[in-house]
Amino acid sequence: MYIESEISCIRKSSVAYLNFKSTTVNKSDVDVLTVTPTLSSAKGTDTVVDVYFTGGHSDQENYGVGQHFTLVCSGATITNTGYNTTRVRLTIPAGSTTKAITMTIVNNPVLERDRVITISAAGFGASKTVTIIDDNVPAEVNVKTDYGAVGDGITDDTTAFQAAIDAIKSAGGVIYIPDGTYIIGNLHIGPHNISLVGQSKTGTILKRKAYLGTVGITMDYGGYRYESAVDSKPLTFYNLTIDGNCANQGDFHGYEQEHKWTLLVFGNDNNFTYAGRLNFHMENAVIKDTITDGISIINNTIAKLYQMEFDECFRGSTSLLGGNTDVEMVNIECSGTQERFRPAGDPLGRYTPSLSAMHMELSERGYCDGTTKTGYAQNVTLKNVNYNAGGFWITCAANSEITLNANDIYVNGCFHLQGPNSQPSTVWASQAWTFGAIIRPTTYNGRRYICITAGTSGASEPTWNTVLDSVTTDGTVQWRCLDLNIQDVTIANSLIKSYALENYVAYLNSLGQVTFNNCQFDLAYTSEDLGDSVLPAYAFYAVLDQGSGTARNGLLTFDQGCWFTISAEDNYSQDRVALWVGGEVLDGTANAYDHEVVLTGNCEIDGADYFDYGIYCGQDGRSSVRLTLEDLIVAVLSTGYALLLSGQTGQYNDITINHLQITSGRYLIWNYPRAGDIFVDTGSSLAKAQNRITAGTNLAAITMTGTSRALSGSLRPDWDYVHGLVGDIYTDDDLVEWLCTAAGWYDSQLSAEHQGVWSPDGVAVLQSDSFESWSSGSPAGWTKVTGTNNVVAQGEPDTGVKHGDYAVKVTYKDATNAFFYKNWAATNILEFFCKIYLAVPSVTSSSGESSIFIVGTSAGSRCCYILMRINSGNVEVKLTTPGSGASSWHVLGAVGDAPRAVQFYFKSDTVSGAWKLWLNEAAEGSPTEQSMFGFNSGTNQFGRSWLGKYNGDADAGNDYSIYVDCLDIRNAFIS
Repeated sequence: MYIESEISCIRKSSVAYLNFKSTTVNKSDVDVLTVTPTLSSAKGTDTVVDVYFTGGHSDQENYGVGQHFTLVCSGATITNTGYNTTRVRLTIPAGSTTKAITMTIVNNPVLERDRVITISAAGFGASKTVTIIDDNVPAEVNVKTDYGAVGDGITDDTTAFQAAIDAIKSAGGVIYIPDGTYIIGNLHIGPHNISLVGQSKTGTILKRKAYLGTVGITMDYGGYRYESAVDSKPLTFYNLTIDGNCANQGDFHGYEQEHKWTLLVFGNDNNFTYAGRLNFHMENAVIKDTITDGISIINNTIAKLYQMEFDECFRGSTSLLGGNTDVEMVNIECSGTQERFRPAGDPLGRYTPSLSAMHMELSERGYCDGTTKTGYAQNVTLKNVNYNAGGFWITCAANSEITLNANDIYVNGCFHLQGPNSQPSTVWASQAWTFGAIIRPTTYNGRRYICITAGTSGASEPTWNTVLDSVTTDGTVQWRCLDLNIQDVTIANSLIKSYALENYVAYLNSLGQVTFNNCQFDLAYTSEDLGDSVLPAYAFYAVLDQGSGTARNGLLTFDQGCWFTISAEDNYSQDRVALWVGGEVLDGTANAYDHEVVLTGNCEIDGADYFDYGIYCGQDGRSSVRLTLEDLIVAVLSTGYALLLSGQTGQYNDITINHLQITSGRYLIWNYPRAGDIFVDTGSSLAKAQNRITAGTNLAAITMTGTSRALSGSLRPDWDYVHGLVGDIYTDDDLVEWLCTAAGWYDSQLSAEHQGVWSPDGVAVLQSDSFESWSSGSPAGWTKVTGTNNVVAQGEPDTGVKHGDYAVKVTYKDATNAFFYKNWAATNILEFFCKIYLAVPSVTSSSGESSIFIVGTSAGSRCCYILMRINSGNVEVKLTTPGSGASSWHVLGAVGDAPRAVQFYFKSDTVSGAWKLWLNEAAEGSPTEQSMFGFNSGTNQFGRSWLGKYNGDADAGNDYSIYVDCLDIRNAFIS
C-alpha cells in the first residue's frame, strides 16, 4: 500500500493529515499497511498524538474470535482502551513532521463476516477505515432470508436453524442471524468451522423453547461431533444472546434438570482414538435465565470466551466438566439475584452459591495416549472475570490434573477449591488392566502409575520405579510413572468474599499447589438470618487434608500483600476469623507433614474492629499444621489473638514466624501444646500489651530452638509477669535487655500464670576504663572489658569447655549506682546482696573447669575465682583461690541448660575486717550463709582488685570489690 494524503483539517494554525486512504483487504493476503499522522510543518516541541483503531482486536487481545491485526510504532505506547479499541500513543519529535504506524492484517482461523476497522486521531482529519474481507469463508447464509426463520418470539425456528447448519456443516461457513427473538428447541451444531453471527449482541436472541425437557444447543450428537487426529477449526458464537427461558421450564431449583444443558460443548468421548480437540470460541455474547449451566464444556475442547455476560444462570455461568481441556475466559461479567433461585423451605439456598459462577469438576475423561496425555488435564486461564452473583467452585477427582491461572477476578461468596477425596485403586494380585488405567502403590511413594501395556498383573505387587516416566513391569502389564497429583492454582490481584453461610464460604480442601498474590479476602456483611449456625465466620478456610492420604505435597501460599478484611459489621455471633487452617492427619508421627501454609510478602490481617482471631489452626481432629508466617501484619480485636493453635493426641504443629507485627490484639493462644510441637519466632517485635500468651501446661515442653523475638515494656520482666518464649529479648524503659531462659505464659488448664525466667544484660555491672569487641568466635552479644586494673571474665579455659570463661554479660553504668549499703554505728558492718547470671557451657565433655568471674586481687592467695566444671553431665560451681585448692562444688544443672541465676552475699564484720562471700541458689529473699570462702582485708586491699575501684585513701571499706548495677532493691540487693 502507498500512503496518500486525502483529507485535512486545520489544527493549531497548521494542516494535520492522517495520511492514510480508506481501503479494503482480503484477510488471507496478510497485507501490511502504513498509517502516518503528519504535520504540515515541524514544531519546536514534541507533539503527542493518540491514534485509535476501533472494530477489531490488535495483538494485545487474542481471545474469542481472535486477532485481526498487529500494530508496531517505534517508541509508542500501545494500549487496549476498550472492547475492540486499541490506542497508539506516539510522539512526533520536535523538528519532524511524521511518525509511522505499521498495521499488519492477521489471517486468524475464525470465520467471520466482513470486519470494518476505523482509524482516527483527534485533529488529524476525518477517520479512515480498513475493511477486512474474510475470504476464507466457504459460504455465508442468512437464517431468515435463506431458511425461513421468523424471529418473532412465538414461532418455533428450530427447523430453520437446523437446516442452515446442515447446509454448511461439511465445508463450513457463516450463519448470519438478523435481530429478532428465535424460539429454539434441541439444536445440533458441528462438527467445526462454523460461525453463528448475530446482528447485535442484545438484539439477536436465541430463546429456549418452553418446557423443552432436553438439551438445548449441543455438539454431542452423531455426525455433529468432532472426531479427528488433529485439533478442529473454530466453532464460533458471536454477537448474540442465548435466553434459557427458565420461567417456562418447570422446576429446576433442586437440580431436577441439571443435565438439560443450555449450550453443551463437547469434543468426543472416544478417549483412546481421537487426539484432536474441538476449538470453541464465543465472544460479545449474553447467556441468561438458565435452568442449568450457561455453557457446559465436557472434554477434549479448547475454549476461548471473551467479552461475555452471564445473568441469572443456575449452577454456573461456565461449567468445565471433562479432561484434556484448555479454557481461556477474559472480560466476563456474571450477575443475578440469588433469592430468585431458592427452593421452597430453604431460605439460605442450598444450591444458589453457584449461581452465575465458575463450576469445575472432572466427570468425563479426555483423550489418553499413555505418555504426555492422561485424559485428566484441565488448564484454565481467567482474566478480569466478575462472579458478582455467585461463586467459584472447583472439585477434583482422584486423578485431576488442574492448572488454573487467574488474574483480576471477583468472587462474591462461595469460593471452593475442593481437592480429591479419594485416590486411584491399590488392588492387586492377578488382575486384568486396560490401557490408560491409573493406580497407586499400596505404600505411599509420591507417585501414581498409568497402564501403557494392557495385561494381567502379577501375583504380588512389583517393586515400583519412582523416576518420572520410568516403566515398571508387573506380570504382563507395564506401568509408566506419574506424579501423584498435579493441581497448580495461581490467583492474583483478586477479591474473594465469604459470608459464613453453609455454602457461601471461601474454602479450600486437599488441593496441591495453590498461590494467592495480592488478593483480598473479605468476611462480608449479610442480612440473612444465620439461625443456629455453629460455623466460625471466616474470610478464608483451608482444610489441608481430608485424611487417608487423599492429598500430598500441598502448599498454600499467600504472597505479595494479600489482605484479610472484615466488612461484616457485627451480625456474626460466632468467632470471626481471618484465616482458618483445618490442618492434616499425621497418623501420630511428628514432623511427617504433607502440606504447608505460608503467608509472606507483607500480607495483612486488617480487622481491629471485628476479627476475634487472625489465624486459627486446627479442626475436627485435623490439628496438625505446618505454618510459616513472614512479614505479616495483624490487627484483631484488642481482646483477640493473632494466632490460635490447637493440639490433639498424636497431632503436632510446626510453626515458623519471621517478623510478625501486631498493631492490635494479642499474640498467641495455644490449646494443648505437645512435646513434639515446634515453634520458632525470629524477628518479631512486640510491645508487652501484644505479647499475651495463653496456652496449656505443656508449652514449656515444645521445641523453640532459634526463637528470638524483640519485646518491650516499661517494667522489668521478672516482676511484671511478662510472657516470653525461650530466646526472647525484652527491653525495659532503662534500656536493659533481658533474655528469656524459660517460657512464661498464662496456663489455661491451671488458670494460673507461669512466671518466665529472664536473664538480664547488666545486672552485674563491672567498672572499666574501656571496652572493645571480642574477636571472631566469641559468643554473640557478649562484651569483654579491658584495662590495667579492670578485667572481666579473665578466665583460663580447660580443654573441652567452650566459652565458659566468658560467661558474664557486662553493661557499663555510672559509679553512683554501685550498691546500697548500711552502716551500723557500733560496728560499721557493711553488707550487700546481688544476683549474677552464669551461662552454662553447651559442651558434651565429661569434665573440665573454667574461670568465669574474679573477685579480689591477683596477688598470691588474695584472688577469689568462681569456677564452673563439667562433671558427669552436670555443671558445678565453686569458689577457689589460685594454689589453695578447691572449695566445695555446687551443682547448677545439666550440660546445655539455659543460663542460671546464682546469688552472692557479701558481708564484712568491720570496715577493715574479713570479708566473706556466700553462694546461694535459693529462691528470692534474704540469703542464707553457706560454707564458702573468706579472706582477710588489709589497708587498700581492694583498691588493686581487678574488678574493684580504688578511691586513693586508706579506708578499704569505701572501695568497691565488685561494681554492681542497682536496678531495684528487690532483685539486686538486700540491705
